[in-house]
Amino acid sequence: ASGLYLSGRYDWRAGAPSAPRGGVPGNGSGSIAGILFLDENDNGRLDAGEAGAANVAVLLNGRFAARTDAQGRFSFPAVVAGDHVLSVVPDNLPLAWIVPPEARFKVQVGVRGQSRIELPARRQR
Repeated sequence: ASGLYLSGRYDWRAGAPSAPRGGVPGNGSGSIAGILFLDENDNGRLDAGEAGAANVAVLLNGRFAARTDAQGRFSFPAVVAGDHVLSVVPDNLPLAWIVPPEARFKVQVGVRGQSRIELPARRQR
């Protein structure tokens, strides 16, 4: 006689923290918060009056994505502590604005710390 055995597993994680992104779990984690902005004066810093770039994907280590909000803000709430690299998928940037595909922004995350970063988009010349 032959038979079939089927087993299922369902995990309910509502309210439970998820594993941190970008490395080996167990090393401690922190978070990254940033803004992607249209750098009107091309100085690489967010100045008063410079607008954020909405609905643009920011990648953590080329693997994990976060989308900017209406003000250009994005966050990665749980990231393994250590060195990471952010890049931008420029598809939704307004016309005449670019973030070169090879642009990489380094950020260091400390245990239980929040790293802040500003990512400039430059006007295409």
